[in-house]
Amino acid sequence: MMRNMKRLAVFTVSLLVVAGTAFAVIQNFPHYYLLNALPTQVVTIDNTAGSGVDLRYYTGTVAAILDSGAASGDNTATMTMKFQHSDTDNTSLYADISGVTFIAVDNTAASQQMIVFNKDDVKRYVRAVTRITGSSGSFTCSVNLIGRRTY
Repeated sequence: MMRNMKRLAVFTVSLLVVAGTAFAVIQNFPHYYLLNALPTQVVTIDNTAGSGVDLRYYTGTVAAILDSGAASGDNTATMTMKFQHSDTDNTSLYADISGVTFIAVDNTAASQQMIVFNKDDVKRYVRAVTRITGSSGSFTCSVNLIGRRTY
């Protein structure tokens, strides 16, 4: 009897390069792509912004995934992360996306979080922006987006 068994989705990620741009393709979900909004890095300054991610060819819900270590160097440091959007990838034209933020991360534990937003509710380019409070704290973190590409 297998009544209470749960199906586990297993997938493979491979790399696809189109016109010089690399995309991670989730194999069992062929139209979903993994996009890097903030590469893994040690964030030590206020308002570190990732590169703009072009959502032009994406549709529906986009998942944003934060993977962060706890603060180091300052036990009062806190990191908040928000998203901004723009019609062009011009850093001076980005504006905050209302309600699309992660819960603050502090020195107590690492944090893995996911939030979702509708691609149709944002402008063409989105980026992640960190803000750190505290005197000298740092966080190692990354942000990735998973979205369904139209074809």
